[in-house]
Order: sequence, then structure tokens, then C-alpha cells
Amino acid sequence: GMEPQIFPLSARLALQAKAAGANGTPDEARWEASQFGALESYVLETLDASERLRLKLENPLGVAARLTRTYRTVIESRQQVLRGDFQTLDTIEEQLDAYQTDMRRDFSYHRSRVDNVLYGMAERGDSFFDETMRISRIFDLVNSEKVRAAFDREVVADTSREIEREVSDLIDWLVDKDYQQWRAIMDYLNARATQHADRIVGQVGSQFEFNRQNLLASVGREAHKVVSTYDREAESLKLAQDVQRSILQTAAVEVGALGLGAILVAVLQTTMLDVTGVLGASAVAAMGLYVLPYRRGKVKAELREKITILRDQLNAVLNKQFEQELSDSVQRIQEAIAPYTRFVRVEREKLEQLDEELVAAQNELAVLRRAVEKLVS
Repeated sequence: GMEPQIFPLSARLALQAKAAGANGTPDEARWEASQFGALESYVLETLDASERLRLKLENPLGVAARLTRTYRTVIESRQQVLRGDFQTLDTIEEQLDAYQTDMRRDFSYHRSRVDNVLYGMAERGDSFFDETMRISRIFDLVNSEKVRAAFDREVVADTSREIEREVSDLIDWLVDKDYQQWRAIMDYLNARATQHADRIVGQVGSQFEFNRQNLLASVGREAHKVVSTYDREAESLKLAQDVQRSILQTAAVEVGALGLGAILVAVLQTTMLDVTGVLGASAVAAMGLYVLPYRRGKVKAELREKITILRDQLNAVLNKQFEQELSDSVQRIQEAIAPYTRFVRVEREKLEQLDEELVAAQNELAVLRRAVEKLVS
């Protein structure tokens, strides 16, 4: 095709030359330095009237087209950044969903360890009554204090301490998982914040990147503050006290001490008294030796029923406390990233609107170009 003619010039020097000249004649030195004369001669001598009109009309259209292309590039660049931000938010949501799923699965395992302690007590109870409620042990059965002491030693044993230990381990696990999730979110956001550090107040720059980076930094600072001030011992103690208060309310037991072990001892002591109460001398004499096997089966069933009730109460408290703590943990993270989330969504809406307006402007420019072509043809 035809090779375009290039005119290197300085419009500023040309304007200064004409302003400094007299009688319509530009200042010669400046005029020559501007090299504007060649373009002026080309326009006046080479182009006809219609071509000059086309040049005059298309010049502002060309400037407008260049501006729309420039801003379109800016918008596309910002949209690319926001797409990465949305992917970051989606990833965080996926992590939180996976976190809750994993926590519920692992919680079932930790809770089962508590159940196993109570199941072990039930098994020991069956063995105790099989061994104790026999004709050959009639004189032992008459001594209710001895039976109660044996029941406490062989059946109850260290059940309360074992349960307290398992619940304490469960609480420590829950607190550690909460802490680890905050660490994971903080590290991920820090990586995202530095990913586009070279573009801040630069290429795309302006208020968009400044606000975006500030919000990412603020979220990172909030996560860092939570992690750096996280007192695992205090968090574990608070959660343990919440569990203990719930057990007290559920079991309706009056205990002076607040320790979980003391609460469970009180519940188990109540069970022991209820079960061994049927083994006093008067009870044995009244029921007769021939019904002893029947009473043994009934006492074993009563013990298992009471242990089941205790297990259900304890599980209900642990489930409720776990779900509350898990919900609070996720909510704290979501609240921390909420400003960043809002910014990304609002900016996307603004950019989509600007993009639509630029497309409309480009369409209008195309219409004007066709009108100019029609006018000068």
C-alpha cells in the first residue's frame, strides 16, 4: 500500500513563531526550527478542499478514539486485577467451607473418644454386677457401704478425670484449628497483596490501586493482630468454662467447684447411689434370693440407661458449643475481609458501567466517522 508521509515538527514552536512575527509573517528562526512549514505547504498545496475538511473534522475524532482506547486499556487492566481478587475471595470461601467440613469430621472423632470413656464405664458396670450380685456374695451385698465403695473404685474409677482430659484435648484442638485457619488466611492475603505491588500508583495506579492495596493491607493487619495476640491458654480456659456451665445447666447438679471433673463426679455419684440403693440388707431380704438374677439384669440396664443419658447430655453440650465456636470463627474471618470484599464488588460494578459507556462512545465515534465520510465524499 501507500507509505504515509511523516512530518516531524513542533506545534509549540510554530505557534511561538507566528505570535512573535509581524504583519502575519512568523519569526523566521523559530518557524524554521519548528519545521511546521512543510506540513502547512502539504495541506494547502497538496490537499483539496474536501480533504482539508476531512482532516479538520477527523482530527478531534481521532483524539477521542485515542482517549477511548487508552481508558479501555486501563479498564481492562483493572478488571484483570479484580478477576484475581474475586478468585482470591472465592478461594477463601472454598477454604472456609473445607475448614468447616474438616472440623465437623474431626470433631466426631474427638467426641467419640469421650463416648468411649463412658462405654468403658458401662462395660465395667456389667462386669461388676455380674461378679457382685451372686448368691456367693450375699454377705457382701448386705454391706451396702462396702458395695458402694467397690462400685466407686471399680466402675466409676477415673472416669471423670478421663472425660475431663478428653474434653480438654478437644477444646485445645478446636482452639489450635481456629488459630491455624487465621494463619492460613493471613498468609494467603499477604501473598495476594504483594502479587501486584509493582503496579501500585503506577501503570494502572491512581485511587483504585491505592484503595485496593490499603484494604488488602488492613485485612492483613487485622489477621496479623488476631494471630499475634492469640492467647491459646486463655481461649481454652474460656471455652472449657462455657462447656462446664452448659453441663451444670443440663444435668441440674449442684456442685461447688466449677471443674468439669467435679461436675461429672457428682453425676456419677448420683448414679452410684441410685443403683446400689437396691442392694441394702432390707432390699435383699425383701426380694428373696430367687429373684437376684432378675434384679441384676435390671440394675445393669438402669446403669446403662443413666450412662446413656449422661452421654447424650454431654454430647449435646459439646455439639452446641462446637457449632457456636465454629460459626464464630468463620464469622470473624468474614468480618475481617468484608471491607475488601465490598471494595472488589463495588469496583467491578463501576468498571462494568464505565466499560458500557466507553463502548457506547466508540459506537458514536464510528457513526460520526461514517457521517464525515459521507459529507466529504
